[in-house]
Order: sequence, then C-alpha cells, then structure tokens
Amino acid sequence: IHPRRGSYFFLGEILTEHEFDSYDAPVFSATMCGSCTRCLRACPTQAFPAPHVLDARRCISYLTIEHKGWIDRDLRPLMSNWVFGCDVCQAVCPFQRFTPEVGSDSLLRMGAHPDRAAPHLLDLLTLDDARFAERFAGTPVERIKRERLVRNACVAAGNWGAPEAAPPLSQLLADPSPLVRGHAAWALGRIHTPAARAALITAQAYEMDAQVRAEIDFTLMSLS
Repeated sequence: IHPRRGSYFFLGEILTEHEFDSYDAPVFSATMCGSCTRCLRACPTQAFPAPHVLDARRCISYLTIEHKGWIDRDLRPLMSNWVFGCDVCQAVCPFQRFTPEVGSDSLLRMGAHPDRAAPHLLDLLTLDDARFAERFAGTPVERIKRERLVRNACVAAGNWGAPEAAPPLSQLLADPSPLVRGHAAWALGRIHTPAARAALITAQAYEMDAQVRAEIDFTLMSLS
C-alpha cells in the first residue's frame, strides 16, 4: 500500500548486475493502518486470521487464479460471482481515496472490450479452448487457461442459482476436464431444479473419475 497512491498498481522487478550504493526505504509501515480493520471484516472468505496476516488458502484471488485444483466445498458459497481475482480488501481500504476509480465500468469507459471487462457468466460456461484463446489472448486471464476459468464460472453459477444456468452446466458434466465436471455438478446442486437433478443422475451412471463421482454423489445426497 502506498500512502498517497493506494494499492491499485503492479509490483515489478528488474534484474541487473550493477551495484547500488543506496536503496529507498519502504514507504509503507504496518503502523499506518492504526486501528483500521476494514479489510479483515470485509473479506468474503475471512482470509485474514489476524491483522497483516493473510491465509492465501482462503483468498479468492488465490483460489481463482493460482490454485489449480479443486476448491473446497465450504469456500465455494463464499466466493459469490468472482471468477478471476478479488479486490474487496483493496476496495474498502481508506488509502484508496487517493486513487482513480477502478472496476468494470471504468475499464469500459477507457475502451476495454465488454467481453473482457464484464463477461457474461453464461458465456463463460460455454467456452471451449478455441474461443477462450480468441477471447482472452494477451490478457492476464490467458495464463489460467480455459479449465480454471470455467471451474470458477461454475462456482459463480452455483452461487447465482438461476435456472437458466442449468443447461450449460449440464453440458459441462461431459467436459473433458474432471475439474470442470466436478464443479459443474456442485453448481447444479445449488440450482436445485428437476432438470438439474436429472442431469446429475444421468452423469452418475457413466462418470468414471472417482473424485467427480464423489462430488455427484455428495450433491445428489444433499438434494434428497
């Protein structure tokens, strides 16, 4: 956090063989936060167990970007509709009063394509590898690849709970990725319509992956 610029910037480094006689002292000190606990209280997954301590295993940014595997069931309902990162802790920080407005609306005003700045959730659920590459080439989203983005979209769709998400989620029960199939099964359980249940029962009959099968079994049991 920069006391006059907030935290909406990227950190970078330069490797060089040159020696430096002096270095800038850190601008930020933990004492600058004072008694403020806004980020601790605002975090959707309670990823701050104590001031200045982050449990990355619960952080939505980590879960949606860095984490390559299955997202814990107890964390999924807390992730709302975040599909790539999370800025809640930054948004509530008082130091952000010095920074320009950020968010999808400001990105659109700066000329960002709507499909990238504010993608529709149902569109993300229907992405294949080719459409993912075409849509997100050259963006930070590209590095998590289609599998993780669709996994995240499944979680968001489950939290949304709208019946119109059931058809694309049902299609994802046949996705090549076990990771996608498992999270799609969980999402269908959250939608809880007859069509969603029927899709899960059908998938249960032919699913061969043990972890996906366990997810389907758990979801159907929770619906009974």
